[in-house]
Amino acid sequence: MRYYFIVNPYAGKGNKTEKLIETIKEACEKRGLDHVVYLTTAMGDAERYVREVCGQSRENGERVRIFACGGDGTINECFNGAADYEGAELGVIPIGTGNDFVRNFGGSEVFRDIEGQLDANVDTVDLIRYNDRYCVNMINIGFDCEAAARTAKLKTNPLVPSKFAYIFGLLGEFIKKSGTAFTCKLDGEEMGDRRLLLSLFANGGFCGGGFYSAPKALLSDGLMDYCFIRNISRFRFLSLVGKYKSGTHLQMKNRDKIFEYGTCREAELSFGQTRRICVDGEIEECDTLRLCIVKDAVRFLVPASGTRQTKKEETEAAR
Repeated sequence: MRYYFIVNPYAGKGNKTEKLIETIKEACEKRGLDHVVYLTTAMGDAERYVREVCGQSRENGERVRIFACGGDGTINECFNGAADYEGAELGVIPIGTGNDFVRNFGGSEVFRDIEGQLDANVDTVDLIRYNDRYCVNMINIGFDCEAAARTAKLKTNPLVPSKFAYIFGLLGEFIKKSGTAFTCKLDGEEMGDRRLLLSLFANGGFCGGGFYSAPKALLSDGLMDYCFIRNISRFRFLSLVGKYKSGTHLQMKNRDKIFEYGTCREAELSFGQTRRICVDGEIEECDTLRLCIVKDAVRFLVPASGTRQTKKEETEAAR
């Protein structure tokens, strides 16, 4: 088996990659592992390279372990490149700013232990198929999508600490208070028009660098969680932000007056015009969004000290 480490040298403002590469090489050479470290050159390069690696491995009948070393965008590219290849096991070494995906398994520090990564357990996780691509963690639409767009610009500002970029993005968008409107179909049932402050479809629970916006979401239950927050006032929204970040918003009294929360396996949204959506922290555009959950889509590597996801039968009992 060959180990591939796909490193985004610009992730986390590019100050972690040199030490990471050195640690990777030392750990692999210590164990005599066949390994390749590849530095990406531009957006889309990780997906292209992983797809090429998987194609060659399929021809040779080999299994590969591929580690996405970067932020949530790098993870998205690597998973899209390998999702249709059964011989790949996918891991993550988070060196981005948000690192929301790994929060579902215990957080970044567990995944930065290279020795632990080489001894990882193999789980399966679902993916969300949207239009002609895959989402690993979450799709955001409306307010928090626009906040993410602002955040992406703020991250390039050396005067803005990375951990505060999303908060500043939220505050900037709060002044504008943009929302979104669409017609919606969930699991084939027409849900009518929605005019919302924000909405999301979640495979994992976190977004925006730690906002626990979908606290019931699990990556292995065969379901997408959705949350539709109504177009509430700025004052009401401010009262919600703290609960939205901590994941306690589902415990609010009269929550049905503020948002809808549920699960589905398929969804279709029609915006009537081109709208921005945020997929795993990256901004895209579409006028129609078709989604479905793909059960056990990839084999995912969880370090031995990480938290393994609840299995489907346990999840359904808890719900």
